[in-house]
Amino acid sequence: MICACIGAAFAAVAAAAPSASLGEDVDAFGRMPTLRHVSVSPSGNRVAALYRDGGAEEYSFIVFEYGDQFQMRYAGKQNEQFRVSEPHWMRDDRIVFSVRFGAMRHRTDTVETRLMSLDVETGEIIPLFDAEQRQGVAETRGSIAAPVQIQDRIVSLTRQDPDSLLVQYWNGDVYGKINHVYEVDVDRTKRHKRVHKGRDDIYDWKADELGEIRSGWGLEGGKEPRLRMLDSRGKWQDRSRRVAEDAPTFSVLGFPRAPGKAFVASAHETETAALYLYDVDSDRFEEQLFHSPVSDVYGVYQQRGTGEALGVIYAEDESLIHWFGQNFVRDAIDVMERTFPGRAVTLTDLNAEQTHAVFLVDGTNEAGSYYIFDIANRQVTALPTQYPTLEGRAMGAVVRVDYEARDGLSIPAYLTLPPGLSLTDAKDLPFVVMPHGGPTARSFAQFDWRTQFLASRGYGVLQMNFRGSSGYGEAFRKAGDRQWGQAMQDDITDGAEWLVAQGYADGDRLAIMGGSYGGYASLMGVVKTPDLYQCSVAYGAVTDLHALLRDTQRYRGGEYMTRHIGTLWSDRAMHRENSPMLRADAIKVPVLLVHGEDDRVVDVNQSRGMASALKRSGTPHRYVELPAGSHYVDVGDNRMVFLREVGSFLSECLGGPEERADSGAAADPRG
Repeated sequence: MICACIGAAFAAVAAAAPSASLGEDVDAFGRMPTLRHVSVSPSGNRVAALYRDGGAEEYSFIVFEYGDQFQMRYAGKQNEQFRVSEPHWMRDDRIVFSVRFGAMRHRTDTVETRLMSLDVETGEIIPLFDAEQRQGVAETRGSIAAPVQIQDRIVSLTRQDPDSLLVQYWNGDVYGKINHVYEVDVDRTKRHKRVHKGRDDIYDWKADELGEIRSGWGLEGGKEPRLRMLDSRGKWQDRSRRVAEDAPTFSVLGFPRAPGKAFVASAHETETAALYLYDVDSDRFEEQLFHSPVSDVYGVYQQRGTGEALGVIYAEDESLIHWFGQNFVRDAIDVMERTFPGRAVTLTDLNAEQTHAVFLVDGTNEAGSYYIFDIANRQVTALPTQYPTLEGRAMGAVVRVDYEARDGLSIPAYLTLPPGLSLTDAKDLPFVVMPHGGPTARSFAQFDWRTQFLASRGYGVLQMNFRGSSGYGEAFRKAGDRQWGQAMQDDITDGAEWLVAQGYADGDRLAIMGGSYGGYASLMGVVKTPDLYQCSVAYGAVTDLHALLRDTQRYRGGEYMTRHIGTLWSDRAMHRENSPMLRADAIKVPVLLVHGEDDRVVDVNQSRGMASALKRSGTPHRYVELPAGSHYVDVGDNRMVFLREVGSFLSECLGGPEERADSGAAADPRG
């Protein structure tokens, strides 16, 4: 085992920074996880990752060699503005990665990405797009070059050529915003060779395991879905009827080696989306390969080079795999599961030569660690644990429950209980109801730093997958269409009332808390049911639906992406009725608002406006703006600031451990 020496060497990478006096719970759960984006080089001798120790202000992008001796090959720190993501090994001496940052184009906030290449031997980093490549008709006709906005939409990096990859981007077409596919050299900054001509109605191209472009999805006029697929003769066929708004679920997951075939998820004959082998030539489903009655399929494990389907990913309370026979990936997972019995084993990376894999091993009440697995030698190497200060600490049990909504729909949910309690022991607890974000997403039974923090403070937590959540089939998801603040909100209310009826929760000590859509639901909860909750916590929350639609529809495809919320003008009365900012006078309990200053998903003005509305209505509230904060509470020490504010607020609202400290965050004077 070399975990200790790796951990000691890692600790020297990031400059130490003194920790504020935050209290044991905040300090333990508020630290960012130690590692992210762990991947192994083709030879298996080198590992790349984002690493952050307990005292560092930000992650460092590191590359190290491991084995009998440890050697750091590269270490560079990101900052609060420029965020490194998705490093990909091309060769043992070359890594391609993306840098993300916020910017503005045409007076509109944007997220920009730059595709970079690292020479591991020398530490030199070069951009993979040259200065002549620019995006936008207006910019190309002007005197100032505007670089391609999104440079990291990689279509294929599993090609046999380790010196290049395929990237799709728009490069200033005069007659439209067309995504072509280009071959990008990973060793130098140069002009790119176009290898696939795009179309103005196709936004995203998919390639097979050898890098051949086989399908494309997009929108006609920004509204009507389009799907084009390559048949066995090399001709493109229009299969848009398969993805029409009123058609059953149909999505392309991958391609076998055989031309004119595809692996697709479809719900044309089942309630949940099943996996099929689909024939493009005849527009026919050849064979149903797998179906779960309780879960949509999420993806397919395929053999690199051949495209053979090894297994299919689906979910119950956690992610699961159905295997199509024995194979080396299944063998590796079996070894890891025997090594770590009773814990969740998740494959997160497999190197290009398929000799080494990275696994995350965790549990519902265990933060876990990453492990490198040498497949041939059956050797497991541990990396530093994700939350060192949680080692040996008792966590809350996570229990699957189901309750019935008022119209009879069964709602799956998870209870997280204070450490040491079982469901039979849970009586009259203070509870936090926590709807998830999205809303087209879902909660799983897994380690969650927010719920375990709350459990450590003595609160129970209820997370429900209300109608509109993904993964439970088409009917369940569509039941949430145009139901923001309505049927989806009723499901959340019914869950809170169920807690009290079951005796788990004290009806006089209920709070509601969430982020993004969950933050919206937390505010609507105290608008629609002012006597149910004692307080509300909303972070990164949507508060004005009309403003959300107006702002989102400024972006390409925005009207289509917000269709489940409603239309901008014909539904404006519904949106006024279901916008917390416009209903602030109905809120009678204290509210904590938290928002990242540089949130590029939900504009910070949504919370600033809500704070102003609460002030006008005389509602007790506090508004905290996280400096340089993103939508994901992952910049600097923002997570600690957030938990400290939540812990203090809930202590006042529901009772609990007494602890207050100056957060150092920017509290809006309007609050």
